[in-house]
Amino acid sequence: MNGIVCGADIDTRQLATTSAGLLAISLGFSRQIADDHAMLQAMMPVYDALYRWVRDAVAANDEKHNWKLA
Repeated sequence: MNGIVCGADIDTRQLATTSAGLLAISLGFSRQIADDHAMLQAMMPVYDALYRWVRDAVAANDEKHNWKLA
């Protein structure tokens, strides 16, 4: 997980393919909420959900989808 955060933080997204998504989420929030503390408070549920997703993937408990593509 450290590679995901590092890749988004220092613009080296090649460290993890998911870094670009984390960067997009962070930048989107920062453009909507100017105050850093308010932005962090608003983002905590997103960070918690992303952390849970990574934790489940590492533990091989990640949810598999069987959606049919059109």
